[in-house]
Amino acid sequence: MRGSGAAWWVAINTSTARTLGLGLANSDFKHQVRTANGVLNPEIGEGDNPADSLSCVVEGGVYQGSTSFHETLNDLNVEHLWKDYGNGCHTFENFTRESVDTMKAFEANFASPDPDPARFNYRSIEPGFDIWDWQIKADPERALEFMTVEGTGSSIFLEGSGTTTVTSPAWFKGLKKVDAGSRTYRPAADGRITFKVDLGPAHTVQQYTPGASSDFESATVGLKPHAMVKITRSARTKRGVRVCARAIGGVVPKAKVKAGKRTATMKLGAKTRCRNLRTRSKPKSVSIQGRDTFGHTVRARAAIRR
Repeated sequence: MRGSGAAWWVAINTSTARTLGLGLANSDFKHQVRTANGVLNPEIGEGDNPADSLSCVVEGGVYQGSTSFHETLNDLNVEHLWKDYGNGCHTFENFTRESVDTMKAFEANFASPDPDPARFNYRSIEPGFDIWDWQIKADPERALEFMTVEGTGSSIFLEGSGTTTVTSPAWFKGLKKVDAGSRTYRPAADGRITFKVDLGPAHTVQQYTPGASSDFESATVGLKPHAMVKITRSARTKRGVRVCARAIGGVVPKAKVKAGKRTATMKLGAKTRCRNLRTRSKPKSVSIQGRDTFGHTVRARAAIRR
């Protein structure tokens, strides 16, 4: 990051990144190194300001540092963009062209974003924050302090103090029940559930100040949706009944399909599956029963169409 008349270089190691709530890897960065050489460039508008000549001395030093940084990245086999603009000083005009080109590169990166991580870890000192569509609200009585959050597609880990309110991502739309820890919740219309996590008494003294507590409670809450079976087709055939079904919110490994006295077993998941049941009778309905992978009982019934 640069400002008029000065240069700042910001570097953090992995340990500092963790303290700030960042889990970083090389793949998380799109490196760009851009610089001019410290020679005045009237073609971009430099020279009108008396301070421009002095800024060339500053840019000359930046050029040496940027060139060294570029060469180090090459030695480490770190992929990066290198742009030597040639003539230009530490001026507004030079910053403008560098910033515009940097933003254009960012646009390309944002056009093809990396997928959401399967796991994440994060720390924040904010009383309320969002991370990967999780919404976290600290106990209103809690003093200012860091909270640690680690999440996966089926659980969330918290470390901090006080009663923390957590709202899940919109994963459960269309479902009626989701277990969060030892309690069961009904998802909102947008597919989210909101629940409380007990992290012990809320600390009343700001972290890293005299008298602050260093004892933090932690808790892991697993999310277990109750799968639902949807019968998409139940029709009479010449030799019996054809049943098509799928499960939402989970998998039913051994779903028992019954029409009259005839039964069959099949595995149900997000993709619709069909099964023919041979029967001489003419049952009026078909039923499906089983358990999802979390042990929840699932049931569905539908009338048989002629």
